[in-house]
Amino acid sequence: MAPPRSQRKRALNCTGALVAAVGLGVTCWYLWKNYTGEAEGEQRLSREEAAESKCVVVTPSVCDVQNMVHWEMLINSDQEDIVFLVAPGCHDRFSSEVLSLVDEQFKYKAINCETVDGIWYCVKSLMKQQLYVIPSEVSNGIPNDIARYVQDIGQWRTREDILVAFPV
Repeated sequence: MAPPRSQRKRALNCTGALVAAVGLGVTCWYLWKNYTGEAEGEQRLSREEAAESKCVVVTPSVCDVQNMVHWEMLINSDQEDIVFLVAPGCHDRFSSEVLSLVDEQFKYKAINCETVDGIWYCVKSLMKQQLYVIPSEVSNGIPNDIARYVQDIGQWRTREDILVAFPV
């Protein structure tokens, strides 16, 4: 036996209300997603327009030119997005000659790496736009997959290359 007419009408009203609520929810989600998507796009644009981010692997040759380049000025700057990955064997020299001149608030820009693998792990995690390194001074050179994590790899060969990349 069919349900009475009033029960069918009530069931249709509930179904209609449910469909309207779901439709309203989907519409609100769609509008919110488009609104926040545009804001994220604007934020990405401003990051692209900002100064390029840099990662410098500090090896013995980099330590040799530190009096000519003034790394501490780059580290102490709010404007420079730069990180120094200090290779094993350079910690004491870089710390005593450069980091001693750096403000405490900017010391996070220098990361002491205990192993060469640690250097490459940091490069992958930081994902900076530019990487500066002297491949001959890092055991096993630059790993093949590093190009996936940085846009540009500046491979220095001599001290003069460093001075060209970071003019005084």
